[in-house]
Amino acid sequence: MIGNSVKSLLINPPISKDIRQTNKGETKMKNKYKYIAITKEWFDKINGNSYFSVQIEDIEKDAIYKLPFQYGYGSQSEFTIKEFLGLKGFNSDLPIKFIKIENCLKREVTEHGKGRAEQFHANAENNFNSYYYQD
Repeated sequence: MIGNSVKSLLINPPISKDIRQTNKGETKMKNKYKYIAITKEWFDKINGNSYFSVQIEDIEKDAIYKLPFQYGYGSQSEFTIKEFLGLKGFNSDLPIKFIKIENCLKREVTEHGKGRAEQFHANAENNFNSYYYQD
């Protein structure tokens, strides 16, 4: 036999935090993430080093930032992304969806972080050498 509280949950499921009801009874989906960061990682088996490049999509501004091929392993790419965006805190509290694709080829990782010359910006702030901006 099902208890009354379980029956009420089955009949009237709770509304998710990400779904809001409007005055007219319509539901709107609230974006949980402001940024989607896709990291590709390559491991150099000869020298034992890991490298990555990142594409960050800014959903609100409809722009893409590319961080070029660089050294780093473990969660270094996530730290670099947060530092680039000027965000601090735990990953679960931030509006970023991290996607990491491991075991890529070197050329895939290099191409993932490249842009055209006119999109290149030397960034002296935040100790970054450069990034590419696409709108």
